[in-house]
Amino acid sequence: MATLAGQFGPVGYEYPNGQHAAGAQFRVTTLLGINITLYTDKNKTQTRPNPSTADGLGNISFYANPGEYLLRVNEGSPIGITVPLHPEEPLEGGGGGPGGPVAREWPIAIPTGVVDIPHNLGFDPAGIVCIRSGGTGQRVYPRVTYTDPDTTVRLNFPSAFAGTVFLS
Repeated sequence: MATLAGQFGPVGYEYPNGQHAAGAQFRVTTLLGINITLYTDKNKTQTRPNPSTADGLGNISFYANPGEYLLRVNEGSPIGITVPLHPEEPLEGGGGGPGGPVAREWPIAIPTGVVDIPHNLGFDPAGIVCIRSGGTGQRVYPRVTYTDPDTTVRLNFPSAFAGTVFLS
């Protein structure tokens, strides 16, 4: 289990009319709908209410144990999210994935067409391998965009993808 909390966000939300969802209530749950513990910092020194509220610009940001969760804004439809390992958290085992050493391994449990991976590697990973779950081992080739140099990569999949992404 991770000793540091991973950070989700900040992610801005807007209403259908384009206005910022300032002060919108959000709730984070397990995939079974159970509220998780939110924190105000990576060291887990203080908890944050869950449900909680977005800031004045509609940004949602929190710390939590790394994992796959559901986010509900104003009790709307659940959105699958991933809270990543904190960049300062040591990786266990040191192993590797398809093709060699892995700097980040990113599981995606809920099928999605687009995912932003905040890797914080300090470089743009050139080795990106996406393996579809379900026992097929099928390799998927998304369109790759480096949205924030050296820290974030966006993957646009040709169809809904669930599986594991390996970055190196």
